[in-house]
Amino acid sequence: MSRDARFIISLCAILGVAIQAAGAETQLLRPSSVQIPGRIVLSSSQLPQFYRHETTNFIITNAPTVEIAREFGEAAETLRRELAILWLGQEMPNWSGKCPINVKVGNYGASGDTTFKFHYGEVYGWDMNVQGTRERILDSVLPHEISHTIFASDFRRPLPRWVDEGAATSVEHISERSNYRRLLLEYVDPAVRQAIPFNRMVQMQEYPEGNVLPLYSQCNSVAEFLIGQGGNRRFITFARDALDTNDWNAAVYKHYGYDNLGDLQIVWIRWVGEGFPNLSSYEPALIRNRRVQSIRQPVIPKFEPMIAGL
Repeated sequence: MSRDARFIISLCAILGVAIQAAGAETQLLRPSSVQIPGRIVLSSSQLPQFYRHETTNFIITNAPTVEIAREFGEAAETLRRELAILWLGQEMPNWSGKCPINVKVGNYGASGDTTFKFHYGEVYGWDMNVQGTRERILDSVLPHEISHTIFASDFRRPLPRWVDEGAATSVEHISERSNYRRLLLEYVDPAVRQAIPFNRMVQMQEYPEGNVLPLYSQCNSVAEFLIGQGGNRRFITFARDALDTNDWNAAVYKHYGYDNLGDLQIVWIRWVGEGFPNLSSYEPALIRNRRVQSIRQPVIPKFEPMIAGL
C-alpha cells in the first residue's frame, strides 16, 4: 500500500468519515477507535459524532445531530422546489447526481460556497459547503447556495457575478440583506468611490481581487431594485435575453424601460441616496404602464365616455 493511500485511510479514520451503502437514509459517521502513532488511543466515546442524511437531490454530511441532518435535508429539498418556482415559474426535474452539502453548525459567521462544472450544456459535480448558526443556515445560507444551483441548472452556463450573487443574496434573511445595505452606503459614498460602473459590472465573470463586499452589496441592491419593479421571473428573463444577445442596454429597455445601463445607474443611485423608498415612484413609464394595464384590463369597458378636462 502506498504512503498516500495509508495517509488517506488514516485521515478518514481521524475525521470519522464512513462509507454509506446506497439506499440508507441517515447514518452516524464515527469510527470505533483511532490510534495516533506515538500518542494516545481515542475511543469512540471520545470522538466527535457526525451524521449523514440523503434525500432525493442532496446528501447532508457532518451534521452534529441526526435531527439537524434530517432537517437540513428536508429544508434543502423544499428550498430547491420553492425557489425554482419563484425564479423559473416551475419545479425542476431531479438531478442525475446528488449535491453533497457539508455543514458546519455553530457560532460562525454565515457563509457558504457551491461549485459545479459545465460541459456541453450539462451541469454536474455539485459540491456545497455551508456554515453558521442553525437559523442562519436555514434562512440565508441554504437559500443563497441553492439559488446558485437553480441558476446553473437553468442557464447551463456561467453567469455574470452581479446576476448570480445579486439574485442569490435577495432571498437571504432580512438581517443579512440589511447588512448589505449598510455596506453599500459606505461604498457608494463619494469619498470612498468603490461603486462599480454598470457597464463594467454586467461584464464581470470573476470576483474582484481583494475586497468582494462592494460587489456583493451593490449586486444585492441592483437586483433588489429590479426585482422590486418586475418580479423574480422578469429578472431572470432579462438576464437571459441580455446574455443571448450580448446587449444589456437593449435588454434593460425591453424589460424595464430604462433607456440604457447609464439611465438605470442614475435612477438606482438616486433611489439609494434617498434611503431606498418605495419603488413604485421609480418605475419607468414602460413598466408603470404595463402594471396599470395589467390591473385595469379586466375592468375597463371597451368604450369609455370622454370626461371633460381629462
